[in-house]
Amino acid sequence: MTSFSIQHQCPQCGAPAVLQETDRLMSCRFCRVTSVLMFPRGMQTALPVCPSAADKPLMYVPYWRYKGILFTVLDSGMQDRFVDVSVCAASSLRFPRSVGLRSQALKLRYVTPDLPGRFLQPNSEKPDMLTVIDRTQLREVAPNWRFRATIGEMQSLVYAPYYLDRKLIDAVTDRAVSPMLAEDDELFALGGEAPEPSIGFVPALCPSCGWDLRGERDSICLDCPNCQTLWAVAPSGLRSIPFGYVKAAEPADGYLPFWRIQAVVGGFQLESFADLIRLANLPRVAKATDADRPFHFWAPAFKIQAKSLMQLARGLTLMQPQWETVPEHARSGHRSVNLPAEEAVETIRLNMAGWITPRQKLLPTLAEAPIEAFHHEIVFVPFIAGLHELTLLGTRISIPHAHVSLSGNL
Repeated sequence: MTSFSIQHQCPQCGAPAVLQETDRLMSCRFCRVTSVLMFPRGMQTALPVCPSAADKPLMYVPYWRYKGILFTVLDSGMQDRFVDVSVCAASSLRFPRSVGLRSQALKLRYVTPDLPGRFLQPNSEKPDMLTVIDRTQLREVAPNWRFRATIGEMQSLVYAPYYLDRKLIDAVTDRAVSPMLAEDDELFALGGEAPEPSIGFVPALCPSCGWDLRGERDSICLDCPNCQTLWAVAPSGLRSIPFGYVKAAEPADGYLPFWRIQAVVGGFQLESFADLIRLANLPRVAKATDADRPFHFWAPAFKIQAKSLMQLARGLTLMQPQWETVPEHARSGHRSVNLPAEEAVETIRLNMAGWITPRQKLLPTLAEAPIEAFHHEIVFVPFIAGLHELTLLGTRISIPHAHVSLSGNL
């Protein structure tokens, strides 16, 4: 399933542009200016209105929309599936429960003050994705699941247009979606407000030296080739983030970004490599030096097919590589960072579920354990491109080309 398309204009010259919901960088093909997209109040978009309903008194109804990978940990292993759901955030039951496939089939636009109509406010706080999945009856049916987690989720607020003409009319199709309404029906009493700006733009310039920042359209981290810094795209602006490139002993075909995380997991002693050897029952004897070797969780910093994501996270976590890194951007290409640190932290519980021993005894504790990440950084790892797969340099860890090339649909 692909991302939905959004129509917008260049903030510099006003030229039309079509963006994807995953875009965080906009390069105008007319004025050549590159801008960073900011969503201080979260992404908000609106479905298009059909021409025959354009002059009607429109009412925009909010829907929470979530997309990501749902992982379910069972006694027998782990299941995963892709989920793309929406749920109505308005109080009235008159409105359809979901926008269905419209967010993928139609070109949306960002909510801006020039949109005519009144916008209903969500009637509750934004629910998490697991709550939305339960509401839409997509709950895991296996009776013995221990816990669930969502990775790589996209959250947004989609507004669907309606108007009242004795019936509730869907302004996308200009067709009625309700029977004849009574004069005192609750829909006539609904308020609404004028739309507020939901998107902002800042120049893609390094806050440190003013140089042009580099990145792909979906990058959430942009690098400066001049002062050798890395900047994360946050709702309030750009913030510096620690990073390093692994010094390759031989030529590499490119680099893949990973999060290296230090975290405290409640109920588990995981401060050193020696702790990992004991907890995962690794086939080696813990040495005195292993107790002084800090333990790190690893997770991909790029979106990828579910099984490869967990394979990479577990493989590097159990290997605990001691790579020498340098805070300088490599000349050869690297894949963009598009999985944020918060999502990488969500993989920790799933990661541990694959190697804690004894598993059946510790899974209940792991399911309830609080996780606090106190340090994270980006590490770019060199890889060699084979005919069918990518192999991390100096390891036996490899992933199929297809799992990487198709990740744009996640």
